[in-house]
Amino acid sequence: MSNLNPFPINEYLKPKYICSRNKETSEIIKLLHKGENIQIQARDGLGKTTLVKNVIYKLEKESEFFTIYFDALNIYSPHQFLFKFYGLLVEHLKKKIGKKKSKVLKDVLDQNKLNSFTNEELVSEIKKLVPMLEFLKKSTIIAIDNLYYLQKKIVDEIENSVVDLFSNSDKVIFVIAGMTNDNFSGFTNFKLFPIPREKYSKFILAQFKNDGIKISDKLISHILNWSKIDFFTTQLICNRLWKLQKKNIKKQHIEDVFNEIVTEYETVIKSTRNLLTEIQWKLFLVIALNEEGVQLTSLAVINKYSLNAPSSVNTALKALLDKKLIYKDKFYKVSDVLLVKCLEKLG
Repeated sequence: MSNLNPFPINEYLKPKYICSRNKETSEIIKLLHKGENIQIQARDGLGKTTLVKNVIYKLEKESEFFTIYFDALNIYSPHQFLFKFYGLLVEHLKKKIGKKKSKVLKDVLDQNKLNSFTNEELVSEIKKLVPMLEFLKKSTIIAIDNLYYLQKKIVDEIENSVVDLFSNSDKVIFVIAGMTNDNFSGFTNFKLFPIPREKYSKFILAQFKNDGIKISDKLISHILNWSKIDFFTTQLICNRLWKLQKKNIKKQHIEDVFNEIVTEYETVIKSTRNLLTEIQWKLFLVIALNEEGVQLTSLAVINKYSLNAPSSVNTALKALLDKKLIYKDKFYKVSDVLLVKCLEKLG
């Protein structure tokens, strides 16, 4: 058995640890070679981050582009985004231009001096970096990940200020990942879909088998039923099972991992509840506990769950969508599979 867990959850290793994303990776790289800005659209939990990092890995192997990866997960304001973005660009330029041509960087400010700058002033400083990026021999791919979690005002700042600055550049190409509702002007939309069940099942079997671990097709099916083939949830379960170092995985091992994960996740319920009004929370529970979907604005459902008037339901739905807590497929569904599992456990 190797020392490397073949089911990474918060890191990227190599393409062989990714299930069934070769086609998507190749398609995105082809679009980038054409100079197209790309927006990867998908609901939460489908592996957008892993796909973006796989694209970057492949591009760096090709050596035809420079790459910058910006994880926006913990960005809470437009100023914070602009400040960090400027720092990443400067760091990138210093590495690629080198000391011999450092005169190109003479106008670059020390990042510590930018704390007191307004958003407009930060945009102005970023603008000064555009010709420096044009100076580089290769085009630069800027991947901005996890926009799914950002407030709309931050997303608007990114589109109206940052992306707009590079709109006429032939040497800077963007990959934006994480949103489902907002469309960036001039970007090619790339929709990411769930990994096919059969392919994921074979992948899981092979990864365990390569490390001498036996697991039956029936038990893999049990895992996928529970995780709803959600990428993060499935990876987390398999990651924990591999850590058990059992040569033969039994159903009880899987049930123990399910319970362990749900127990750890219960604190998320409280934080989610604190984000919502009473009507929003009620509606969230209705959606979470009715997997097959219900007509949320029907009088029968409103009366059964005390949801007030249809107009209140529609307002609450919009709020839940804006907070990215739900998404619409055939019916409204909760984005976070583990949160649903916690709620099911609590009844």
